Amino acid sequence: MRRTEHHRVAVAGPAPAWLRVPPGVPTYGADGTTVSEFTAAPGSRVPSAPTRQPSHLAAAPRTDPEALLATTPADRRARAGQLGSRPVRFGNAGVGLLPLDVHGEVVEALGLALRAGLPMERQVWSLLRMLLGSPAARRRETDEGLREVRCGRRQFTRSKVMARVAADRAVQVAEATGLPAPVEQWRLGSTPQVFTRVALVNTAFRPGG
Repeated sequence: MRRTEHHRVAVAGPAPAWLRVPPGVPTYGADGTTVSEFTAAPGSRVPSAPTRQPSHLAAAPRTDPEALLATTPADRRARAGQLGSRPVRFGNAGVGLLPLDVHGEVVEALGLALRAGLPMERQVWSLLRMLLGSPAARRRETDEGLREVRCGRRQFTRSKVMARVAADRAVQVAEATGLPAPVEQWRLGSTPQVFTRVALVNTAFRPGG
């Protein structure tokens, strides 16, 4: 998440999301969310317009919030799903799932980017710290795993291994950049004895399948 003029841009994949608000309407980050506080007179509106645009293209064009409000419900009613099914449901139930293995993949990618010469931006580092939390504690958590199972959270071997990878690579990045971080806490989360013995053998491995 970064600020461009008074707009917010969130990048999480190939298509960043833009949140445009009128000048004079402040936005700020709080607990991993974007918050805005403003006063509106009775009958008035403070339009905000979320848009998307592929990251390799220029900024997404401005949209008219009033026009979006007028067309979105009608557009949704006009759409049909697979084999003509209706109504169309937007979104994905995966938004509420917890795949802990992703943490290791994200931090590994950041480490590779750093070694390739890309700078570590402070907002990315802040997000990383929030994402990791306490690796030593997170290794005990159950999750939906790589397959995003819908049968409830479990102990997955891959998640335990990748949680250790997340802690180990985070320590490497912190030491390479000198950015503030709970290095000793992360180092505890990457300890082989902690993960291999407790997390893998006792909880994530079942002999015979």
